[in-house]
Amino acid sequence: LQPCCLQPCCLQPCCLQPCCFQPCCFQPCCFQPCCFQPCCFQPCCFQPCCFQPCCFQPCCFQPCCFQPCCFQPCCFQPCCFQPCCFQPCCFQPCCFQPCCFQPCCFQPCCFQPCCFQPCCFQPCCFQPCCFQPCCFQPCCFQPCCFQPCCFQPCCFQPCCFQPCCFQPCCFQPCCFQPCCFQPCCFQPCCFQPCCFQPCCFQPCCFQPCCFQPCCFQPCCFQPCCFQPCCFQPCCFQPCCFQPCCFQPCCFQPCCFQPCC
Repeated sequence: LQPCCLQPCCLQPCCLQPCCFQPCCFQPCCFQPCCFQPCCFQPCCFQPCCFQPCCFQPCCFQPCCFQPCCFQPCCFQPCCFQPCCFQPCCFQPCCFQPCCFQPCCFQPCCFQPCCFQPCCFQPCCFQPCCFQPCCFQPCCFQPCCFQPCCFQPCCFQPCCFQPCCFQPCCFQPCCFQPCCFQPCCFQPCCFQPCCFQPCCFQPCCFQPCCFQPCCFQPCCFQPCCFQPCCFQPCCFQPCCFQPCCFQPCCFQPCCFQPCC
């Protein structure tokens, strides 16, 4: 006495099922295994996913049943109920990763190897360095990740964690030298050859003689380094350490004589 009696499903086993009286009896899914499933009474019965294995899964009743991911393996994953199910990353390996539930799922780095790294949950995930090799380095969690030096070789050096990372010398060879941690890193001599010399740690590093040949001489550590004779040839003579170094004769030829 029901309308479905005149329908082809009357001869099917589902005619004796509760769904015979449901609109899906007239749908092609009546002959499908899902007719006996609870989803027969759900709107997804008329959807293509009714014939998919996810019809028997709890996500059939979720909005993602109507999404392309219903046919993807992630439908059976917890992320099916997450907003990323509607994002392109649902089809990516990171759907099964904890970052699927993180805001970075919607970021370009979801498709990058760093999605599987702890830095995915760090602010630098949204920074350009996420695509750089330094993302896997300890400095990813340091403020320098947001600095241009993140892309420089010094990112992997200990100075990345030092204040000089933000200084121009980060891009200089001295970043890899011990003087990077010295006050002279912020001085112009950092770019000079004396940065690698012992005098970098001496007061004369901040003096004009740092750029002079005597920086590499023993007198750099002597008081005369700050005297005019530092630029004179006698700086390399033994009298530089004598009282007469500060006398006018220092510039005279007798400075090199024993009578000095």
